[in-house]
Amino acid sequence: MIICYVTTGDILAIATMKRATGMAKPLYQAGHAVFIIAQDTPNNRHRLLLECPEAEALWFKSGSVINEVRQKRKLIKQCEPDLVYVCAFGFRNWVNFWPISKKIIYIIEHSELRSKINSSPLPRRLLDTLLEYISLFIFQGSVTASRYLQKFFSEHTGRLLNPKPVLYSPYAYSEHTILNQPLIIDDLKQKYSNKKIILYMGTLAGNYGIFDMLNEVKKLHDRRNDFIFIVIGSGRDKQKMLDIIKQGMGDYVDYPGYVAEEHLSSYFKLTNVFVSPLYDTIQDWARCPSKLYMYLPYQKPIVTCKIGEAAELFGDNYEFYFKPKEPFSMASIFEKALSVSENWKPNFSFLDHSWDKRTHDFLAWISKNWPHLK
Repeated sequence: MIICYVTTGDILAIATMKRATGMAKPLYQAGHAVFIIAQDTPNNRHRLLLECPEAEALWFKSGSVINEVRQKRKLIKQCEPDLVYVCAFGFRNWVNFWPISKKIIYIIEHSELRSKINSSPLPRRLLDTLLEYISLFIFQGSVTASRYLQKFFSEHTGRLLNPKPVLYSPYAYSEHTILNQPLIIDDLKQKYSNKKIILYMGTLAGNYGIFDMLNEVKKLHDRRNDFIFIVIGSGRDKQKMLDIIKQGMGDYVDYPGYVAEEHLSSYFKLTNVFVSPLYDTIQDWARCPSKLYMYLPYQKPIVTCKIGEAAELFGDNYEFYFKPKEPFSMASIFEKALSVSENWKPNFSFLDHSWDKRTHDFLAWISKNWPHLK
């Protein structure tokens, strides 16, 4: 089978390419040819070379929506795929508005429910709602990255005269992240003076919890000063976050700036506690925080909430859930997590959440619904 992934943007800004780069190697090892259509940026070239050199990259140049779609459609024709996997739907990825070939199966992935992001302007949410419903008609199947999305799209496609198959497939951890040598770990040990480390990696925005985390580590610092909170990522509230840190938090909060992919393992190996805040909103029930799965292989406490994919992953009896918006809740769980013994082990297996496992499930789903694809 020839599989062509269609992506958009730079991977540092739009993370949906992670599915393509994560599944390319196991697909290749299973005997399939893999093409990845990606924007020609240094970050994208670095990621594909690092994580999936087995895939053949097809590069397009940044441009207008119409120009980008034209480039992608031309590249799809070039590789003559059996299956086109669109990593996120939007106008820049609307490559099958007019079918290129009736023989090609088109699959769409949904990793969040953009129509329910309250911080987006109303016209944008209405447009996203329209696109979500259109996707049910113009794609032959959907892959959903959360249980919420699986139920949402299964219910809606079930109302069609010709229901489409829906696969639940969360993100996964990438082997290259844990297999990389910790190149700068000695430098980090010296920098952080062997303090215990709480680490957040992700979007720096209020609705993703950055200001709540800063408030809670400030409360924790009033109780103990043997830790440092490291923040990795970028986002619209980065400068506001940096301004807050400068107001007396510099001794126990560090923002190292851009961290190269090959250096993440150094930070992760030193980390004592990871954090992934979630809130009781449709946005957080629907999305799949990819960082949860990147944290898993390091087998350290992950402070999060009993919401969405975290609840799906850790179950009801997980000991490091905090209650969002409850004063001191996160700080108390941080303190609990920092106090676990060196012999602490999680009650889950990270091996269940590899891209190999996701690829196996995906191929079984393809075989069931489109048995002519081999």
